[in-house]
Amino acid sequence: MGHGKIYRGEQWQAISTPDVYFTQQYYQMSALLESDVAETVLLEWNDDAGSIRMPLIVRNIPGTDFFDATSAYGYGGPWSEGSPNLIEFRQFFDEWAHANQVVSSFLRFHPLLDNALAFSDIFRVKKMGQTAAWDLSRSQDLVSTMASNHRRNWRKAERAGVEPRITLHPAETASFEYVYEVAMDRLSADSFYHFSTDYWAAMRTDMRHMTLQADAVYEGRVIASVWCLLGRDYLHFHLNGTTDEARELRGAFVAHMAAAQWGRDNGYATAHLGGGYGGATSALLDWKHRYDPETPLRDFYIATVVHDTEIFEQLASRAAETSFFPPWRAQTVERAERASDLSA
Repeated sequence: MGHGKIYRGEQWQAISTPDVYFTQQYYQMSALLESDVAETVLLEWNDDAGSIRMPLIVRNIPGTDFFDATSAYGYGGPWSEGSPNLIEFRQFFDEWAHANQVVSSFLRFHPLLDNALAFSDIFRVKKMGQTAAWDLSRSQDLVSTMASNHRRNWRKAERAGVEPRITLHPAETASFEYVYEVAMDRLSADSFYHFSTDYWAAMRTDMRHMTLQADAVYEGRVIASVWCLLGRDYLHFHLNGTTDEARELRGAFVAHMAAAQWGRDNGYATAHLGGGYGGATSALLDWKHRYDPETPLRDFYIATVVHDTEIFEQLASRAAETSFFPPWRAQTVERAERASDLSA
C-alpha cells in the first residue's frame, strides 16, 4: 500500500533532486515571477515498487477561494525512482488537489530527463517544441563542434580582443543585470521581464552556490554575459544579455564558449541551451542548435491536469476565450512561453 507526503522549506532542501530545476531554492526564486503565490510544495508518492516526486507552485485564483498549481518556469514535472504505481500516484495527486481546493495544474517536463512520456498514461501530455543541447564530451575542441558561421563569429570576437571571464558562485549581479536590462530595453520587453530586486537578490544568495556567470569582456567592460545554473549532471544556460557593442563584436559567442569550456573542464557532459518561441520554426532555437548541430534536438512536453472539472468550467467561463491553460492565466502563460526568446 502506497502513501503520500508533502515537503516544504528545509525538508524539501534535504531531498536529493535530479536537477537544479527541481530544488526548493529554484522554486522559491521562481515564485517571485508569479502572481498570487500561496506556497511552493514538493509532492512525494511512495509504494513498495518505487517513488515519485513532483514540485509545484500553488497560486490563488484571484476573486475566489480556489487555487491552481504550476511547475516553475523552465523544466520540471515529476520524476520517479523504481517502478511505482502511476495510477495510485495520480489518485494521490487528485486527493491532494481536492483537499487544498486546487482546481488545475500545469506541468512542464524536463527534456533532458525524458520524464514526459513515462507519465502519459495518467496525464494529457503534449509536445510544445524542442530544446538544444551541447555535447561537451565529444571533443576537446568545442569550437570545432559549432556550425561554421558560429565559428566565424567566435573568431571575429577573439580577433577583436573580446576576452572570456568566468565567475563561479557570483556574489554580485550588477554587471549581469546591466547587460540583461540593455537587452530587454532593445527588445522593448514588457515589465514582466524586468525582474524585481527580490529576484536578483535570490539569485545571488539562495541560488548562489548553483550559479555561474560567464562574461565577454572588451577593454575592461562586460559587453555580454550568460548566467548559468549548475545542476547535478547538466549545465544550463539560464539567462543572457548583450549590449549593442557586443552584438557588433559577437561577444555572445565568447560568453557561451567560456561557459561551455568551464562545464567540460569541470565534469559536465551536457550543456543545455534551451528552446525558443515558435517551436521548430524559432530562429532562436536554430541559433542555439548551431553551437552543436550534430547533437539532436530534445522534445519539450507539457501536461494540463484538471482536478475539479465542474469548478474549472465555471472559472473558465468567466475568462476570455483562449487556448491557454488555465484560461484565467492566459497573459502569464504567454509571457512565460516567450521568456526564453526575449532573454537571448
